Amino acid sequence: MKITVLAGNSGRRLWLYFLGLLTVAFCLMPVHTLAADGGPESGRKLRKIKHIVVVYQENWSFDSLYGLFPGANGLRDASITSLTQTDRLTGKPYSSQLGQPFDLVTGSLTLTTPPQPINNNVTPSVIDLRFPADLNTLLPYNIVTKTPLQNSDKTGDIVHRYWQEQSQINHGTMNWFVTWSDNPGLVMSYFDATNLPEGKLAQKYTLCDNFFHAAFGGSFLNHQFFVAAAAPVYPDALASMQAMLNSSGQLALDAKTGQIVQDGNVTPIGGTSFTVPGAKFEKNYAVNTIFSVNLVPTSSTPGSPSLLPSQNDSNTTDPVRPTSRP
Repeated sequence: MKITVLAGNSGRRLWLYFLGLLTVAFCLMPVHTLAADGGPESGRKLRKIKHIVVVYQENWSFDSLYGLFPGANGLRDASITSLTQTDRLTGKPYSSQLGQPFDLVTGSLTLTTPPQPINNNVTPSVIDLRFPADLNTLLPYNIVTKTPLQNSDKTGDIVHRYWQEQSQINHGTMNWFVTWSDNPGLVMSYFDATNLPEGKLAQKYTLCDNFFHAAFGGSFLNHQFFVAAAAPVYPDALASMQAMLNSSGQLALDAKTGQIVQDGNVTPIGGTSFTVPGAKFEKNYAVNTIFSVNLVPTSSTPGSPSLLPSQNDSNTTDPVRPTSRP
């Protein structure tokens, strides 16, 4: 079986503080505008609607902001399985490894279980001492009530990338978010945004609490799906840009350290899909953030092989059109 693009529904609403793009949206449509019977009256009311505005909270999961929103499918509905975060190496619950060294999937900090949040806004990254040392980061916790931080404070960042998210979702069990994160102690944290400005707006209109993003990972690929419903292609991308995968389709781990061997922006041709049984990548798809040759950032130089080639999607007869099928 071949696949053209590996993307789509994550299998279930992302309930953890993480990445993922497009996981919260407000459809600003007064609920009374739709008639319950869907009859002629409903059609007349729909024709009165001039605009539908959707607000995306980029790189935030639903529960990390609205998990306590009244009536929403939020933190209270989290499954026991998802609340039992397990070790990718041992397969055991982290709750059975308290006080033991934590096996970071990337990075060089020394953490213990439950893992301490990391401040990666500084170089080098350090343990964030604003969080109490005895904080149980293996279960959801409110940053404002469990730490000295407030809604206006800035925490460290959390990885939101293509292969990591698929492993974190783990075929819908949602129990590998901590183990596959570069900031495992922050994964289960949340703010209650119910009464912040957008939360108040949602109370007046419609809150989409089961909204799915279009593609795994972060902003880049979801932006591509928003405008083109397809992943861009980088033919013959450098090997250093391609992720190194294992036989199951996950990022390969070093046998000694348990850490990621090589992440990448581009899929390797022939690489196995972790989410689609039997599927393999048939092209070098760009799935993590990469800049275009047509918009070179100041951090790069024109002609750099790290830049995504033009896609030529406008010419459907072009024999080298990257998104065309063989």
